[in-house]
Amino acid sequence: MIVLNDDVVLIQKGTKLGEPCVITVNCPDKTGLGCDICRTILNFGLYITKGVSYCFNQQSDCTAPSPVYLLKFFCLDRKGLLHDVTQVLSELELTIQRVKVTTTPDGRVLDLFFITDSMELLHTKKRQDDTLEQLYTVLGESCISCELQLAGPEYENHQCVSSLSPGIAEELFRCELSDKESHSQALSPDMTILKKASVIVDNSLSPAHTLLQIYCVDHKGLVYDILRTLKDCNIKVEMLHPLRVVISNRGPDTELLVANPVELSGKGRPRVFFDATLALKMLGICIFSAEIGRHSTSDREWEVYKFLLEENCEFQLLNMVGRNQIVDRVRRILMGW
Repeated sequence: MIVLNDDVVLIQKGTKLGEPCVITVNCPDKTGLGCDICRTILNFGLYITKGVSYCFNQQSDCTAPSPVYLLKFFCLDRKGLLHDVTQVLSELELTIQRVKVTTTPDGRVLDLFFITDSMELLHTKKRQDDTLEQLYTVLGESCISCELQLAGPEYENHQCVSSLSPGIAEELFRCELSDKESHSQALSPDMTILKKASVIVDNSLSPAHTLLQIYCVDHKGLVYDILRTLKDCNIKVEMLHPLRVVISNRGPDTELLVANPVELSGKGRPRVFFDATLALKMLGICIFSAEIGRHSTSDREWEVYKFLLEENCEFQLLNMVGRNQIVDRVRRILMGW
């Protein structure tokens, strides 16, 4: 084992093809450090196969929140546009905090992305120019205008998700799924094994520590979900359904909703918007409008992603079979299956 004295991150590649890389992080300890590291790894679309932690000392650590920037562009609409833009932002290590997407009757879209920079360089002209250049490349001639600036009061105005009906809110945020669940959130038959997770608490090994043994189906971000729960310090493991997916009617239209718990620190789950738009792009479904907001229930805050879907020939959106196929595909992409 290597013991380092400075803050450093080392990446050691596997010796053979297919072997996992080993990432060693040396930094001051803090509450929720493991969760934050897992969140960063998940943000890059990577999987954790094994984790070991060694603690040598403990120091306080306070970091200022990253400034929020507003990316605003106006362009012609097309299938997969939203995901293509999201992919560019992900590759640039820009994190999406909020989104507001609106489609006009003449087939144009006005997109507002509230983003933060993992590299903390978005205040520089070079970083801004590089970001706009890559966006112009993916948008092509369909781009009418594209602007990037510090977010103002409009960011606060987009914090809360637009209203949810009581029935949808109950279905989306309930703690567990009923065995008799008949709504669109119900798991497909081959995924009911998710409901068979078990947690064993063992206090016999140490007077100061508790051993948790968790048996459940693996999924993308599993370690993050476990450590997020522990970080929130209410040692109540809620690992069954870290992501909720529902399709509902919004007037005459069809709306896809995805929700995940927010950390007590205020951070949402990484790459949800990326994966959801990827799934819809793979299904060939256009997004008429989209938004990201927060919704508070009696015991926690949730991040909610809302996508208003355009009618698709392959998937009859008013048909329950077609809806279930969409929910199943989106959930599988989100969970990494």
